Amino acid sequence: MPHRFRCKAKLPSRWVLVTATYFVRYWSYTLAYHTTRAPKYAARLLARAPRGAGEFIPVPAGAPSTDTSPSPSSSTGTSGSGGQR
Repeated sequence: MPHRFRCKAKLPSRWVLVTATYFVRYWSYTLAYHTTRAPKYAARLLARAPRGAGEFIPVPAGAPSTDTSPSPSSSTGTSGSGGQR
Protein backbone atom coordinates (compact mmCIF):
# COMPACT_ATOMS: atom_id res chain seq x y z
CA MET A 1 0.00 0.00 0.00
CA PRO A 2 1.44 3.44 -0.90
CA HIS A 3 2.53 5.75 1.91
CA ARG A 4 0.03 8.49 1.03
CA PHE A 5 -2.84 6.13 1.89
CA ARG A 6 -1.28 4.98 5.17
CA CYS A 7 -0.61 8.47 6.59
CA LYS A 8 -3.72 9.59 8.50
CA ALA A 9 -2.60 13.01 9.78
CA LYS A 10 -1.49 15.04 6.80
CA LEU A 11 -0.18 18.56 7.14
CA PRO A 12 -1.23 21.17 4.62
CA SER A 13 1.11 21.61 1.74
CA ARG A 14 3.69 24.38 1.85
CA TRP A 15 1.91 26.67 -0.59
CA VAL A 16 -1.19 26.68 1.63
CA LEU A 17 0.89 27.81 4.59
CA VAL A 18 2.72 30.43 2.56
CA THR A 19 -0.53 31.78 1.13
CA ALA A 20 -2.22 31.87 4.54
CA THR A 21 0.78 33.62 6.09
CA TYR A 22 0.85 36.20 3.30
CA PHE A 23 -2.89 36.79 3.61
CA VAL A 24 -2.74 37.33 7.39
CA ARG A 25 0.34 39.58 7.26
CA TYR A 26 -0.97 41.66 4.35
CA TRP A 27 -4.40 42.33 5.81
CA SER A 28 -3.15 42.95 9.34
CA TYR A 29 -0.70 45.54 7.99
CA THR A 30 -3.37 47.16 5.79
CA LEU A 31 -5.88 47.32 8.63
CA ALA A 32 -3.32 48.80 11.04
CA TYR A 33 -2.16 51.37 8.49
CA HIS A 34 -5.62 52.64 7.66
CA THR A 35 -6.72 52.59 11.30
CA THR A 36 -3.89 54.93 12.22
CA ARG A 37 -4.26 57.15 9.15
CA ALA A 38 -8.04 57.58 9.15
CA PRO A 39 -8.10 60.28 11.88
CA LYS A 40 -5.52 62.32 9.97
CA TYR A 41 -7.50 62.01 6.75
CA ALA A 42 -10.71 63.04 8.55
CA ALA A 43 -9.01 66.09 10.10
CA ARG A 44 -7.57 67.12 6.73
CA LEU A 45 -10.98 66.78 5.10
CA LEU A 46 -12.67 68.87 7.81
CA ALA A 47 -9.98 71.55 7.46
CA ARG A 48 -10.36 71.75 3.70
CA ALA A 49 -14.14 71.68 3.58
CA PRO A 50 -15.45 73.69 6.56
CA ARG A 51 -18.77 74.62 4.98
CA GLY A 52 -19.57 71.04 4.02
CA ALA A 53 -18.48 69.83 7.45
CA GLY A 54 -20.79 72.36 9.07
CA GLU A 55 -23.69 71.01 7.07
CA PHE A 56 -22.75 67.41 7.78
CA ILE A 57 -22.21 67.65 11.55
CA PRO A 58 -25.59 67.62 13.30
CA VAL A 59 -26.52 70.70 15.35
CA PRO A 60 -27.61 69.96 18.93
CA ALA A 61 -31.20 70.78 19.88
CA GLY A 62 -31.59 74.35 21.09
CA ALA A 63 -28.42 75.60 19.38
CA PRO A 64 -28.76 78.58 17.06
CA SER A 65 -29.01 77.62 13.42
CA THR A 66 -26.50 78.93 10.90
CA ASP A 67 -28.79 78.24 7.96
CA THR A 68 -28.97 81.35 5.74
CA SER A 69 -31.42 80.02 3.19
CA PRO A 70 -34.83 81.74 3.08
CA SER A 71 -37.52 80.01 5.03
CA PRO A 72 -40.47 78.59 3.06
CA SER A 73 -42.96 80.83 4.91
CA SER A 74 -41.45 84.09 3.62
CA SER A 75 -41.86 84.31 -0.12
CA THR A 76 -40.08 87.01 -2.08
CA GLY A 77 -41.81 86.41 -5.39
CA THR A 78 -45.11 87.74 -6.64
CA SER A 79 -48.29 86.01 -5.74
CA GLY A 80 -49.60 85.99 -9.29
CA SER A 81 -51.91 88.94 -8.91
CA GLY A 82 -49.40 91.31 -10.44
CA GLY A 83 -49.79 93.92 -7.74
CA GLN A 84 -47.85 94.84 -4.67
CA ARG A 85 -49.05 94.02 -1.21
